[in-house]
Amino acid sequence: MTRLTALGLMVACFSACSKNNVSHTSLAQQPPEKVEPVAAPEPTIINPTGPVAGSVFDVVSPNSTMSKDVLRAMAQYEIKSIDRHDLWCTHALDIDGDGSKELLISNVFEWCGSGGCGVWLWQRTRKGLRNLLPTENILAEAVAVEDSSTSGYHNLRVYSRKFSKQQESILVSDLYVWRDTQYVLAASRQLGKYLQTSLPPTAWKVVP
Repeated sequence: MTRLTALGLMVACFSACSKNNVSHTSLAQQPPEKVEPVAAPEPTIINPTGPVAGSVFDVVSPNSTMSKDVLRAMAQYEIKSIDRHDLWCTHALDIDGDGSKELLISNVFEWCGSGGCGVWLWQRTRKGLRNLLPTENILAEAVAVEDSSTSGYHNLRVYSRKFSKQQESILVSDLYVWRDTQYVLAASRQLGKYLQTSLPPTAWKVVP
């Protein structure tokens, strides 16, 4: 073999080895993995189906005068002495535990008699005011809110003066419970002679 031929073989071998031993640094770098951001879930909004607790649905706000819509609602009961509403007896209470105040009204001149006075229990809803009591059937001397409840509404005890079969004046206790959209009479009992029977100390007297 001539010197020239041997030199050519060496060059060819070196070239082949260089192709097989490519440096790692010469490899093309892969682009970083693209991570798509995960969108946060939309918050679930629950719309209340009943009156919202708070002063918005209070029939009368604390330290405020009688609202005009209450006076208009009372006028529907043929009350002509609306301008003397300062003489009415009123009592704010939460009858259904939703945080909003309902309003008892009584001692209205046109609705008072020997057995007591008519009573209204106004509640403010999204549709406006509604009377929760069958006022036309009630003459009361006092009203007590019971600890017990029916369908989420406290039971009411209405005390009134009536006459027995012997024509004696007696004190009667009528129990009203909630049914569907209004209070209804559930039970009645005689407590004793009117002048000898005291009202419960926790009862709200309709005549101050």
